Amino acid sequence: MEVKKTIKKVVAIGTGAVMVGATILGAMAAADKLNLANYPDTFVTDGKFNGLFVVGAKALAEDTIGLNSFSTNMFYMADAGSTTTTVEGDSALLSKTGDVLEVYEKLGEVKDVLTDKDLVGLKSGKISTSQGTTDYNQYLRFRNGTAKGDFNSGQLVFADNGYNNQKVGDFLKFTDGTVAYEYELEFSQGAESRIDSNNKLNDLEDKSINILGKTYSIVNTAYTTDDLTIDLMAGDVADTLEEGETKTYTIAGTDYTVEVLIISDQSSAAASVKLSVNGEVTDKMSDGDTYRLADGVELGIRDILPNEAGEESGGDLVSFYLGANKLSIRDTNVSDSAFYSGVEINDESVSDGTVKITASKPSTTKLKINDLRYQLEVNSKEGDVYIESGHKFSEYLNEPLGMLHNDWDVTYQGLSEEESTTFKLMPSGDDKYRIIFTNINGEEYDFDFMDNSAGALTVGRTGKAFHWVEDGTNISRNDYFLVSDNSGSPTSDDTAVTKVLRFSAIDTTNSQLTFQDAATGGGTYECTYSSSTCTLIVAGNSYKVNVMSTTDKTVRVDFDGDGTLQTDGSDYATLVLKGGHIVSLGTSDTSGSYKQLVLRTLSKNFDENGARNSTGTVTAGDETWTINVTAGSATNTIDSSIVANQFFTTVNDPDNSDYQYAMTSFGTKIEKWDDSSANNRAARVTVDWPVSQRSGEVYVTTGATSTTSSNGKQRTRVDVDVAAAVTDAEVGEVSAQNLIVVGGPCANTVAAQIMGSSDNCAEGFEEGKAVIKLKQFGDNVAMLVAGYTATDTRRASLVLAEYDQYALSGAEVSVDTSTAKPTVATVMSQ
Repeated sequence: MEVKKTIKKVVAIGTGAVMVGATILGAMAAADKLNLANYPDTFVTDGKFNGLFVVGAKALAEDTIGLNSFSTNMFYMADAGSTTTTVEGDSALLSKTGDVLEVYEKLGEVKDVLTDKDLVGLKSGKISTSQGTTDYNQYLRFRNGTAKGDFNSGQLVFADNGYNNQKVGDFLKFTDGTVAYEYELEFSQGAESRIDSNNKLNDLEDKSINILGKTYSIVNTAYTTDDLTIDLMAGDVADTLEEGETKTYTIAGTDYTVEVLIISDQSSAAASVKLSVNGEVTDKMSDGDTYRLADGVELGIRDILPNEAGEESGGDLVSFYLGANKLSIRDTNVSDSAFYSGVEINDESVSDGTVKITASKPSTTKLKINDLRYQLEVNSKEGDVYIESGHKFSEYLNEPLGMLHNDWDVTYQGLSEEESTTFKLMPSGDDKYRIIFTNINGEEYDFDFMDNSAGALTVGRTGKAFHWVEDGTNISRNDYFLVSDNSGSPTSDDTAVTKVLRFSAIDTTNSQLTFQDAATGGGTYECTYSSSTCTLIVAGNSYKVNVMSTTDKTVRVDFDGDGTLQTDGSDYATLVLKGGHIVSLGTSDTSGSYKQLVLRTLSKNFDENGARNSTGTVTAGDETWTINVTAGSATNTIDSSIVANQFFTTVNDPDNSDYQYAMTSFGTKIEKWDDSSANNRAARVTVDWPVSQRSGEVYVTTGATSTTSSNGKQRTRVDVDVAAAVTDAEVGEVSAQNLIVVGGPCANTVAAQIMGSSDNCAEGFEEGKAVIKLKQFGDNVAMLVAGYTATDTRRASLVLAEYDQYALSGAEVSVDTSTAKPTVATVMSQ
């Protein structure tokens, strides 16, 4: 077989996938081209390899194998086809370092309380009266234990919302009838005031205070035997006008002309005012009163200041709010710990809100307020609240006034966008199943898994068996089998390179076995046996192969790469997907019985080092669930089922009963399509498995905020054309293109040009050492990967195959190849 043809088969990657990305090389400075830290970007343009791979026409197989190890493991950051939403302004994402909001987790378990460290709208402040000064602090809680009962509100779920516009998906859920949140206003030293003869706390009136991002003024108070009422007011416009004065204000694009018609001046306590707004005359109003204009805008009186001493010169003043928000809070017993339904917004009672004020009396004529707490109970238009992505909590409430004001909210922006991989159990008609998956190297496989066309469940396909368990069964020519270097840890090794191979040929004359990689565009692997045994090298891993019969053309393979061939079924290979997720096909690969696939996300991949079940509880161990493949209900048919367990429940599509969905706490999306009514068609199962855990993006916002979206990126395999691999004899001018050259000057004439001519082609090399070197030729760059022996070259190639595990830098590194795991050191330029 010609070396050129061999190379093309080895490095063929498959050009069927759509590759997207930005030009990288064009933006790189010339100096960056000669920095190994930028590998492989130097050789990538628009997601495609932009050069040639070169091996010597007479090189040993190790050079070709070395080339294969890294040419199939080049990646770049491509557009993920998804967007990430960011909330800008005064906002707090309900997550913290090392603890994101997982599916089925409650808000309070991630962030139980927000303070001024999280939101400007919760900033602290001071109130000073004649009785002293106190700091005040604000807290917003989603979890608390209080006299009204412990609450832990808001949960990220995957469910059917049950609304009239029934939808299935991810939601932020608040359960009807439970406490949604608690707001606390704490006065550290106590807000103290005298109690005057009118039972008012005059020392506190007209003081300003921030509540959830809106500045209020205390406009009225009343206290009688532990019964305390506090009226506060805020507004879009705040101003002070004299009697007879006229002024125009604009709110949301509408002009409002306000004229002060008359201010009474009997006394400050009994003063009143009448205003005209766009010609509409208000009722007579006193401090703390509000008036709703015909268009719904509220007008509120903050303070009336009659100038009794200067009657002739006028000077009567009124302070008012236009677009007013009046908040009235009452607790009938400030000495107890009970919550009371005593909240009004613009004189409308808030039936779902309750308040508790804690106060004490330093003397019979003084009152000190220590604490104010407000809780809102969920009361939705359709029962439980299911907030869709891009929507706010207040939108779903029967009584939005319960938010206290509309300048703050809780917003759900959906699940985080994560790079993901897909696992499919795909039917072929009504009697066969294929499995489609992508391994950790980004290679896609599509192979026959089960067949019931002959009336008996067959592993693989009739005439082409499929093997993954070392149970003493022989592999016949054209059979498929699984290799995965899980080294005796099939359910926990998330770094194994899984490949599906076909035993394609046995050459008894040359004692050679040939295996075909079933990946899209996959190449071939060969091993030469001696005494009926050989070592098959796949993706840098060794698998023992025993030739069982040259007549029957059968072999056995060490599927898990542990160096032994078992016959009792104790060793088996598993699928390790991109992201390190594991799919076990079972511990038996014999035909005749159903198969149970176990899909596993390791506990270490969760932010709390443990999977969370569908009730929200963190469990010990991995997140596992199963798919059963069985014979269908009709003769010679096949079918499958998703087995729900503690980690999820399945949800039927409200619009199409053929579809069923589920999601695990890792954010793994599961879809089953079962159109069995059409010719007993087998069910299709598609698993969208994120590489990193998906989390919910929940924001608390105050004031003006905006959202922006940006394109997500994902690590994507570089597209390499099959014609990119050539021999040294096919390369003309070295400077005509970018080159990656494998093998030293003794085996590769292009390498000799890069190194410079010498009578001794081994000059500069020593056994157990290799070099990876960049050299510029005009506008292009050549990379040399070469060692003293073919083994040295092959081991140096492994450095490039695992480039993200090495700190490559500079124009040249020296590689110590004396061990199977090479090490590198940067060579300083002279």
